[in-house]
Amino acid sequence: YDLGHGLEALRGVAATSGLRFVSANLTQDGDLLFAPYEIIEVAGLTVGITSVFDPALDRAPWTERVAGLEVRDPVTALRAV
Repeated sequence: YDLGHGLEALRGVAATSGLRFVSANLTQDGDLLFAPYEIIEVAGLTVGITSVFDPALDRAPWTERVAGLEVRDPVTALRAV
């Protein structure tokens, strides 16, 4: 439901929340909307964080709010990360 209020709302939250948004498979016009992953240090360990969107996005009840977005295959996207 991250996109339930539309792409601009999601971008606004990403820009103002202070959180780092990542997605390895959400694209618009062929470009990823967010970094595919983030690498951080936690208690002396290096940790990689990523996420993928459900490819069923095109069947969500609010698809008109996300027209133009493409959700790539999550397995393929994660292998590329």
